[in-house]
Order: sequence, then structure tokens, then C-alpha cells
Amino acid sequence: MIYRSFDPFSPSPDTVLPELIVDTKPKEQEAKNDLLSNTGNTLTVGGVIYSEFGNTIANKNFWIDAKGNYKSTDLLNKQADGKYVRGVQGYRNGYNSALKAASKYQAAGKVVGGLGIGITVWEIGSGQKNLIGEGGLDLIMGSIGFTGWGAPISLIYFGGKYILQETNNDFWNK
Repeated sequence: MIYRSFDPFSPSPDTVLPELIVDTKPKEQEAKNDLLSNTGNTLTVGGVIYSEFGNTIANKNFWIDAKGNYKSTDLLNKQADGKYVRGVQGYRNGYNSALKAASKYQAAGKVVGGLGIGITVWEIGSGQKNLIGEGGLDLIMGSIGFTGWGAPISLIYFGGKYILQETNNDFWNK
């Protein structure tokens, strides 16, 4: 395109300016990748939370009864005098109900977390993340979140990663 302009220092009154074409597709694709990555991370964290919620309802040490009170599994065993606690069968029924509810939360957690880990595997396969780097670390942190002892570590990792991305301090993608 030729634009008419007046420049007293230019010998020619015509100045040729190149057209500037902005391609928005890379930014749109980057936004889609960020959304997918955030979705995967969110699903993984949600899975870990569901699974751990199940562990807080019932485990080998305690359970939560219908009234919301914590009960020790020691109530289900014989006491020092060789007798069971009065009403032990009611406690056993409550414990079994709590275990059933807990197993449903844990199963949901595994499904949701598995979807999140599956998205990370897809991102690695499509080249959006590296196995040696962000993708591999996401897989490790997502997996250890289901061990019980690794849940806090996993949640801190994904929480910190989210904060870094939202504050534009995403060191993986600089």
C-alpha cells in the first residue's frame, strides 16, 4: 500500500509502508493448550481430594458415624477384660456403612484423577509437554497424590503451579 505523507527530509512525497498482518491463531492455540492443561491439573487435584475425603470418612483407625462423631476402630475389638464393648454390632454396622461411603468417594477420586493424568499423557504425546520436564513431573505428582502420604505434596505442587501460571511466572513455558 502507498500512503501519501509529507516529510520535508524525504526526496519523494510517497512512502511505502508494509502491511502488518497479525496472526491470532498461535495465541488462540496457546489459550486452548492452557485451558486443557489447567483442566488436567484441576481434575488431578480433584481426584486427590475425593480420594482423601474417602480416607477421612473411614480408614483402619477411625470412622465418622451418622451423627458426625469420630469413632475409634478399637471399639470393634475385644477389650482388656476379654469382652466386647456394649453395642459392638451397631458400631460394626456403622463402620461398614462408613467404609462403603468412603469407597465410593475413593473410586470417584480415582476416576477423576485418572482423567487428569490422562490429559497429561495426551499433552506429552501431542508434544505440548515434555516427558522429561513439566509433563513427567505432573505425572509423578499426580500419581503420588493417591498414596495418602503424597496427597499434601501433590496438592502443594499443583497449587503452586497454578499460582505461578496465573501470575505469569510460568517457568516451564518461558
